[in-house]
Amino acid sequence: MTRGGTTSVLVVDDDPQCRRLTLRLLGELGYESTYEAASAVEALLMLPRVQPGIVLTDIAMEQESSGLVVVEQVRALGIPVGLISGIAAYADDPLLARLPRVLKEELTLESLAALISTLQADG
Repeated sequence: MTRGGTTSVLVVDDDPQCRRLTLRLLGELGYESTYEAASAVEALLMLPRVQPGIVLTDIAMEQESSGLVVVEQVRALGIPVGLISGIAAYADDPLLARLPRVLKEELTLESLAALISTLQADG
């Protein structure tokens, strides 16, 4: 199982319960440097300051597809990005089709570790 280290992780989700769960699981995986954003706007403002090694984002937040903006900006910076979303419908979106993902309903220690492992291998 992937273990944390020096990689910092930014979690972007407007659902506080999902953010807390993701941050708790990251802590259990040994990630000590974690950040959270409750919106796409907040995440984009944080990026230059926190310079995360990985970004995990929801897609449908305060605006239907605001997570797409996060994905585009993060990818432009060369930062690995994974999706933690409650909506499977975005699986057919060409921008998102190749991104590693976990459905919120399936978010466990093991699924998060696998997602991060994939991001680190691809990154």
